[in-house]
Amino acid sequence: MAVHEDDSLLLEEEQEEVNVEDEKHWLSVALIGLGGIHYGFNVAVVGSLFDRIVSETDASAAAVSMLSSATLVGAVLGSPASGILANYFGRVPATLFGESLSIIGAISSYLSGSSFICLALGRFFVGLGVGICTLAKPIYVRETIQSEKMRSLIFSSFPVFVAFGIICAQTAALSPFFSWHCLLAVGGLPAFVLFILALGPMTESNVWLKSRALASSDRKKFDPTAQKQTITIEPSIERRIRARKIIIALSSGFVLAAGNQATGQYPITVYATEILRALPSSTQNIPQQTLLLNITNMLSALLAVFFVRASNVYIMLLCNNLLGAFGLVLSAFSFSSRFRFFGLLLKLLTHQIGPGSGYFVLVPELLNATQYPTGATIVYSVSNALRYFFEFSQSFGFLSALSYFGLSPILLFYSLVSLLCTSHAALVAFSSFFRQRHGRSHVVPKFPNKDEASKEGPQ
Repeated sequence: MAVHEDDSLLLEEEQEEVNVEDEKHWLSVALIGLGGIHYGFNVAVVGSLFDRIVSETDASAAAVSMLSSATLVGAVLGSPASGILANYFGRVPATLFGESLSIIGAISSYLSGSSFICLALGRFFVGLGVGICTLAKPIYVRETIQSEKMRSLIFSSFPVFVAFGIICAQTAALSPFFSWHCLLAVGGLPAFVLFILALGPMTESNVWLKSRALASSDRKKFDPTAQKQTITIEPSIERRIRARKIIIALSSGFVLAAGNQATGQYPITVYATEILRALPSSTQNIPQQTLLLNITNMLSALLAVFFVRASNVYIMLLCNNLLGAFGLVLSAFSFSSRFRFFGLLLKLLTHQIGPGSGYFVLVPELLNATQYPTGATIVYSVSNALRYFFEFSQSFGFLSALSYFGLSPILLFYSLVSLLCTSHAALVAFSSFFRQRHGRSHVVPKFPNKDEASKEGPQ
């Protein structure tokens, strides 16, 4: 049956009520920035303190190398759990719970003494907190910041803070004034500040509050998507539309997660020394080259913040994935050590501008969270879990693969993954151009207006 004008006005008023948020841009920047520093510091700090931990604990070198993997295992498990917590209890309680786990893990790491088991449990709890909070906070920002440009700018800044956290961990590990226990505890400071923010200025998202009200009231009356509808959609058709959107978003999230963490950026920055040693005739100036690689990674993240506002994100993915694949092939097969090192620099310089920042910008936009909050939570949690899984698989098996296969086959594999992500970006960019050229979009089709509906009469 057609919807009358009074009903349409009522739906518009309810939509305005759903979308009205007290936008706090500084809070969103603080949540994303501190979250990035927290994540980058805790991922890199164990590797930076490797020698000191081996010499002062009862663990072997192989066991200590698994501590970073323990953090990522916690992140892989924490991300799906965050979807459940954020959906049923709210974005703020999920953030409080995740930051509490990170604080507990940091304290446990500090009090572990020489016990490797206590240290591993502490790092696991840190990872659980990281996995939960890297999902709950982006959802909160997605629902509270209405400007798409501002959201893209905030999300694209996340890799900058991650790179800064990694550099902080590597720099702090060089200091002789603090024990490694203290440095592991320092990783909990960003979590403590985020916990205070969640207790104070971080108020619950109106989108989540409305979605919980919808679960116990008339969904048809308060459905936020109804402002663009003038006819009733059958529940079975609506469920199929939502399921299709979720499946498409999950497949895109898989490709974006692979581009973010399975194209070589993680091992090049974390295992830079081992990779440089594996390059032919590249045994000199390895510390300087390692520092240059990390600086290039952070510079790329800074450039991504500006590029994401000036161009189409999928075009950025297309171009930078191609350049990154070329850099990896150059590092794998060039006869000159200088060209091999230049290939690594090219990969890092293009990674954050393309798949690095593209993931954090596009995954929150894959599904309109104001329309399908539950579906958006599923997409976010699965995509983040995949990203952490790719990172964990490399932290756990990269050095073994490097010693068994050598460097060139591994870099070739990463270049093939980059080309796969390139084809996905090209497909999406072409389909977007085709829809714009022919006047098509993802927006719900326009239905008859009031005059046309009155001519049709009741159906």
